[in-house]
Amino acid sequence: MINVGYGYDREEGVQFQKRFIERLKQEWPQSKAEVGILQIGATIGVHTGPHPLGFGIIKKVLKK
Repeated sequence: MINVGYGYDREEGVQFQKRFIERLKQEWPQSKAEVGILQIGATIGVHTGPHPLGFGIIKKVLKK
């Protein structure tokens, strides 16, 4: 799963997520990647300021 991270401004994060999904579909139309959105925590925010944007990739583990 791919996550978009945002700092203070959720709307900025949502717009970034939408642009990323559009670009992902252009480059890889068959992609079934999930793109979530999460707020970046204070540990990252203290180093980046209030308006960071970024990506995180999490490996999905299937339960047996």
